[in-house]
Amino acid sequence: MAIKAIVFDIGGVLEHTPDTGMMEKWEERLALPAGEFSVRVMQAWGAGALEDIPASVLHQNLCEATGMDDAQANAFTEDFWKDYLGIPIPN
Repeated sequence: MAIKAIVFDIGGVLEHTPDTGMMEKWEERLALPAGEFSVRVMQAWGAGALEDIPASVLHQNLCEATGMDDAQANAFTEDFWKDYLGIPIPN
């Protein structure tokens, strides 16, 4: 029997994602009140979790919701993925 699919799960199941303070660091960079940045990011990306939205639209939503320019949004997205993917959980 040939393998037809491989399913990977991220988000705390197969890896450990400790709080690194990444969101707070971006909050400080953008001079936003405590907790505000996370709220804005969730508003910007929320639709992407529920719908098929192009990455370019998510990027634009992020810029509009947070006030970041393209370079900042790209840097944040890179930081976000590094933070979100975490490290493998040891056996």
